[in-house]
Amino acid sequence: METSEYFFLFLFIAIGGLSLTAALFNMEWFFTTRQAATFVNWLGRFGARLFYGILGVALIACGITGLVIFK
Repeated sequence: METSEYFFLFLFIAIGGLSLTAALFNMEWFFTTRQAATFVNWLGRFGARLFYGILGVALIACGITGLVIFK
């Protein structure tokens, strides 16, 4: 596996970790950004937290799966 592939897999894990952390700790700065505020308006704060929590877990799972499969 090439270096760029490792980079993207670790990027998936890092972004997933950020999303999951923001959802778990209800980080104000994260949910007041323009992109996250769209989901807050659509789903409410709890729904947006749930969405970003699930998204974070999915991104982490994809990154780890990629590391294991393409080892």
